[in-house]
Amino acid sequence: MNQIINITDNKDSTRNLGKKQWDCIDALAEHYKDSNMSSISATSNFSDGVWDVFGTDEYNFKWNDWLKDESAYPLLIACKVAAYNKLQISNLAVSTIQKEISGFINAFFDTLQPKSILIAERNQPFNGLSQLSSYDIQLVAQSTIAKNSGLSVSTYSCLNRFSTIPIDFFPNSSFLVSGISTPWQEQSLSCQAWVKQIKKIHGLDVTTKSYAPLKFEVVSSIVKNALPFIDEYFDTIVDVFDEIEEFHKENPPKKGRKVNLNVGSIIQKKYKRKLESILPLRLVESKTNHTGMITQGWYSEFEQLSQGAAAWIILLTTGLRNVDMRNLEKGCCQPSKRHNLLNYLITDIKKTHLQNYVVPVPPQTKKAVQLAELSKIDRSGSVLFQKNNTKSSDKSSEKRKMNTGEPFNRLIQNFASRYNISLKTISQNEDEATAHCIRATLAGYIGANSAAAILILKKLFGHSNALMPDAYLSHNPVVIAERNKNITNSQESLAEDMAQGMVSGKLSGTKGKQMLIGAEHIEKDLRVEFENKSVTEMDMQIELKGRIKEMLLSRIKENQIYALKTPMSVACIRSCSDSSDTPCAKLPNREKRKESGINKEITDALATLPNPAHCIGKECSDALFGEAWSRDLLGTFDYYIKYLKGIGHQSVDIKNEAELFVKNYGSILKDIYADERGDGYFD
Repeated sequence: MNQIINITDNKDSTRNLGKKQWDCIDALAEHYKDSNMSSISATSNFSDGVWDVFGTDEYNFKWNDWLKDESAYPLLIACKVAAYNKLQISNLAVSTIQKEISGFINAFFDTLQPKSILIAERNQPFNGLSQLSSYDIQLVAQSTIAKNSGLSVSTYSCLNRFSTIPIDFFPNSSFLVSGISTPWQEQSLSCQAWVKQIKKIHGLDVTTKSYAPLKFEVVSSIVKNALPFIDEYFDTIVDVFDEIEEFHKENPPKKGRKVNLNVGSIIQKKYKRKLESILPLRLVESKTNHTGMITQGWYSEFEQLSQGAAAWIILLTTGLRNVDMRNLEKGCCQPSKRHNLLNYLITDIKKTHLQNYVVPVPPQTKKAVQLAELSKIDRSGSVLFQKNNTKSSDKSSEKRKMNTGEPFNRLIQNFASRYNISLKTISQNEDEATAHCIRATLAGYIGANSAAAILILKKLFGHSNALMPDAYLSHNPVVIAERNKNITNSQESLAEDMAQGMVSGKLSGTKGKQMLIGAEHIEKDLRVEFENKSVTEMDMQIELKGRIKEMLLSRIKENQIYALKTPMSVACIRSCSDSSDTPCAKLPNREKRKESGINKEITDALATLPNPAHCIGKECSDALFGEAWSRDLLGTFDYYIKYLKGIGHQSVDIKNEAELFVKNYGSILKDIYADERGDGYFD
């Protein structure tokens, strides 16, 4: 246990203060010198100048390059402790923390150095991160935008990491990171929201990055090739890996080898014919002791192919992120105790910090999880999916755990390659599809087929609010295409109904009468146009309806009129250029003006949108009544007529309501539905 060193005594001289601070730094480095690095690296120690992390060396922590000067040693140790805490203890992604630490150092070093914040010559005093002011942070952000025309949230997230590390991780040296003040905390914002705000102020694009979904034919091909692995191939695959496991109990493979090739004779004898349809055996051809045996490469490919099929099925039914797929563990899928056909996938959602999150999944997902658990040459360890190779120096039980996203993306991409499936997305600019593209594919399918898409995605994807599901939908080409198709169909249908009403004369209301007069003028012009041509009256009516529909559809698509159906069984065809208060939104707008104190003359110059939910029906001059969409009013009219003809002891209030409705809508409905009721019915 290190002796506590008090550095806050104001009686200490500056020299003594500096000496004590550096003693604290040295003690902190010594405290972590022999720390367990098993989740970070198989070869590196805490004190090393480079942390050679698991996976690609792209995410190595190059401490010697980032902080070369001895004067930056306090900053170096503080950053190492922060990285260690988030990687080894909190198990966050290596790629995430590496980007945050390196980004913080690059962006803030020139600000920290003049203020002697964690930077000083040995035995000279220095300041902690508490001396980095909110104003300093804002200046760094503005400088970064001016220099790079962009701003990365990861740079500023690093300060959040420092402030959330328990002080126990800085024994006797909490002064290094205590008291950190940030502008987003002062504004009660998250770091991400603050960065978006800064980018918006400077006119930068702050839209959420959207991932392009896979094309339908790609998904169809993947499903076609993956499903046999959990249906017809499942037993054969499990049996082969069972044989390997049993053989290795008595005949373990030699050091550096994954498989004892002598097991091949058993597999060839029992499963050769069945394996032809999954992955044909490859035999050693060179003249060695293993000639005629199954090659080492075949076993690796067979394992990865089986796990790839399982990964695709789980992805397409859950939409999990890459990092969450990599952290799935054996036994993560459990059957429901109430429903035989329902199962639950239990996982941690890293991004939203949800622990043991429960996702309902179909039987196919449960079978895929079982396949991933059993289709392994080495079934030790707890993770569900394993990378193909590992370093021989790795002695941990999780030596084949995927610590970065690249091996998992390679797993699903290799499965597609095996069947010559090009993972083309809807976007032409998208690189090879990743797990997030599959997530977008699932979101697109749900968004295109369910009115409750945001609620479903919020639950399925483990989002903490509705903003991210909405982002998945609003930027998703599949959803956009489906919605555009629905909008186009609705516009076509309404234009067709309106044109039919104009030709047949079955429109009513102020706007209806105007449109019928317009139809008469169009018909006169049309008769002049066809005066010298042999055209039947039927052809004339068809041509008239076509012309009117084309005109109406053009006005709707060009946003000249709103063309909205309302709960009052009318079509609102208000002009989009009308800037006055809409009758349906007049009262709410007035209240908003009072609250905001904005002058009415200003708001009158701004167009106000209709509010169909508050439609006032026949009292609005933009309301159009028509045979095709006003039939609910006829039903209500019929009800009130029957009521008024009934016995007379009912409620006086209902009687008054019935009489008022009949009076208000009798003439309108008569214009449209007179031929469906007897003479005098609407009078």
